[in-house]
Amino acid sequence: MLQDFRHCDLIDHEDNMADMFNVSFNHLKQSFQLIDGHILEFGVFDAKSINKMAELWPDRTLYGFDSFEGLPEDWDLGSKLYRKMTKWHLHGNLPEVADNVHLIKGFFDDTLPDWWAENRGPIALLHVDCDLYSSTKTVLSTVNDGIVPGTIIRFDDLIDFREFENYQGKGSHLSQYTTWREHEWKAVQEWVTNHHRVLQPLYRGWFQWAVAKVIG
Repeated sequence: MLQDFRHCDLIDHEDNMADMFNVSFNHLKQSFQLIDGHILEFGVFDAKSINKMAELWPDRTLYGFDSFEGLPEDWDLGSKLYRKMTKWHLHGNLPEVADNVHLIKGFFDDTLPDWWAENRGPIALLHVDCDLYSSTKTVLSTVNDGIVPGTIIRFDDLIDFREFENYQGKGSHLSQYTTWREHEWKAVQEWVTNHHRVLQPLYRGWFQWAVAKVIG
């Protein structure tokens, strides 16, 4: 699966680092038709990405999950350590969102099971920006029955593709994510194996994000 992600279409490059949400979601809107179903985001922070999706799919209702109090545990990138309850902390405040966005505040373990029990259904677009192995595992295992053939998944921190490429331009100074195999990637591999899922990588950015379609 790693080779498939490495060699799928690269649509982003160093100069677009600050605009990666626009690049990835604009390409999705222009190139692929979403199935009917939920649009869910896990890891909202300042709502930049979920508001972009709300703009592109104004007739859909989007749901964003976040504690807005930082990560539930430390995130060790290998070259940098983000402490729990510090990075991406909005002190419990909710960001401003579009009218078609609903936010669910709290850690995924606490909020997602009950929400999913009441709202179970097919997922059209799943944005996984969970950072941590444990959080990604919780999301994928909980909503597994809603991830159907045709579901599109955007992973924000899946693989540090710079490990395999020679990037010399803007962004090459950014901290290396040497532990990527222990977080989103590990949770995705376990989910694919345990639930016999098949992903078709569609396209990726130059840094860490990638988009895939579920085909089985």
